[in-house]
Amino acid sequence: PTPLEVVNLDLLEGFDILDDAKYSDILKRALRGEFDFIVSGTPCCTFSAALAATSDAHNAGTVLRSASSPMGRPNLSDADQKKVDDHNEITLRGVVLELRSYSSFLFQVRAVRALEAGPHARRRHRDWSRPA
Repeated sequence: PTPLEVVNLDLLEGFDILDDAKYSDILKRALRGEFDFIVSGTPCCTFSAALAATSDAHNAGTVLRSASSPMGRPNLSDADQKKVDDHNEITLRGVVLELRSYSSFLFQVRAVRALEAGPHARRRHRDWSRPA
């Protein structure tokens, strides 16, 4: 088997996905098919439901969004609203990168499934990429 190479693109390692030049570079690499799989995460300091589960005293000023206000709670300070907006953009950019790798990955899975089933297969496999 071919060894798997992992590319760690983390803010703690100096990669800021909000840096347009860095994001553009990694997106171009994804579009060229340089990545088989991409995993990204949401910034939990604004997305985590655990923030709302702590005591009200602890929550003061920390819960920036809710199910009823996913783009930011009313009356946030400019700094807090910018944090929510930045975290939305981080999430969006991560999803775009994931979709670029997943689409090529799903194509490969469908091709392998078609080869495995063959034209004379007794069982019909459900193709989850298409409506029923």
